[in-house]
Amino acid sequence: MSRWKKNLKHTYLSALTFASLFAVSFAIYHVSGKRPENEMVVKSPGCACDKPQLMGDRHERALKYKFGAYAGQCIDSCRYRNSEVLSASEKKEIIWVSNVYHNDRFWSAKIPVSSVKRVEIFFENFRKSFNHVAFRFQFKKHQPVELHLQNPQAGSEEVIQMTRSLIISPEGVPPQGSSYNLKDGMLGNYALIYRLFSVEQYETFTRDLNRTLRSYKTKLNKEEMKDLLLVSLNKSSEGLNGVYQLVFNNCATATIDLVLESKKKLISESWDIWDVVDPFRGVPLNQHVGTLSSLKWWEVIDLNTSPQVFTPGTPLRSLQ
Repeated sequence: MSRWKKNLKHTYLSALTFASLFAVSFAIYHVSGKRPENEMVVKSPGCACDKPQLMGDRHERALKYKFGAYAGQCIDSCRYRNSEVLSASEKKEIIWVSNVYHNDRFWSAKIPVSSVKRVEIFFENFRKSFNHVAFRFQFKKHQPVELHLQNPQAGSEEVIQMTRSLIISPEGVPPQGSSYNLKDGMLGNYALIYRLFSVEQYETFTRDLNRTLRSYKTKLNKEEMKDLLLVSLNKSSEGLNGVYQLVFNNCATATIDLVLESKKKLISESWDIWDVVDPFRGVPLNQHVGTLSSLKWWEVIDLNTSPQVFTPGTPLRSLQ
């Protein structure tokens, strides 16, 4: 067989494989639909976190799966917790939320919403060209986020720390004792969660995982940044947010949907016209096709600036 015929055959088989995976993903997610949390998990005291430094936390929710391949298995609440909106000022200028992960502990955060000065989108490279996608909200220097330790030792003084940046990260939730894998992500065996981190904690993660990160500046104005932050906090507060699916309900689609919802352009969370019009938006690439391309099309990314590249060990705090 000539070389060009071999290349043609390889291209055909690659395209057929991709189309098959795409069709399977489409069917799995849209047949499953957007399940409410009570159809995916159930409370289970036996699943409570057993790490001494994290025990005794009233904001912990001990849960186990009740659907899919991991039905009956615990969710690791030592790692995976959504943040709940605890209170808000009348005009939502100040919002208190629980379960912000910082310095390997969980903290309640006093967030000065009106202090947001910049929003960036992180593309955290984890496999060849594929990335995890998340938001970074940076706050003014004189109005940082105030963190209060949720489970201080009995009789000790309240522990308070500060951070100038929060990361909002949509993720698939593997069961306790397991790591995320692409197969389960494809088959819809995880729930989707919106986790909140301090930039210091996220920096530790990327360093420990030896991952390169690219930070893209957004072109949102002040009101749009505030609206996006509020929508993101409310989404996390909803708990486990539907079935995670590798292409159609993942970190990339969730990030784009948060932007669309904040702009009042999201039609439906479970079956959205953009899944058809822009079917590659959930492919987390920072290339000419995929998530970055979609963000540029929606005019979210500032096209006049190049991304900042952070190799493992480079302080993300250098952005502050």
